[in-house]
Amino acid sequence: MIELLDLSRFCATTPDRANLLLPWSEGDHTYASDGRIIVRVPRIPQVPTNPDAPSLLPHRNCFTDDGDPATPMPALATPEQKPCEHCQGHEDGCEKCDFIGYFTPITRIRFDTKGFADCYLHLINTLPNPQIYPKPRMLPAPMYFTFTGGDGLLMPMKPE
Repeated sequence: MIELLDLSRFCATTPDRANLLLPWSEGDHTYASDGRIIVRVPRIPQVPTNPDAPSLLPHRNCFTDDGDPATPMPALATPEQKPCEHCQGHEDGCEKCDFIGYFTPITRIRFDTKGFADCYLHLINTLPNPQIYPKPRMLPAPMYFTFTGGDGLLMPMKPE
């Protein structure tokens, strides 16, 4: 089963999404999300509810494979880090690169008719035995995925 510490990797990291900074429990599950990806696992007793968390009601029907066959998550190329364009890779960095001097450009990876940010696909690939269900659904429906111990949804990128 995925540990609480592992769930935090899927939480928001910016103050504008303060309601998603920590995992929360609702019903039989514990969730973690940053607003673009959400994972759920069987309820972890020590994770409290969060009355400020967004409603899951609109997405409840998306947590299904619709009887479609699973596809193993493909291996992805390691993203290349580049010097920040604003501070030219200065060791102290700047606000644009979170003060680290470099950034990793986001690449669109296509599955059927939708494009997904490679950074999230890499994150899914860190889960045990990830399987995806990329069958196209009505846009902007998320892609359903499973892993040993849970499942999740990934929102597609906006169309080009």
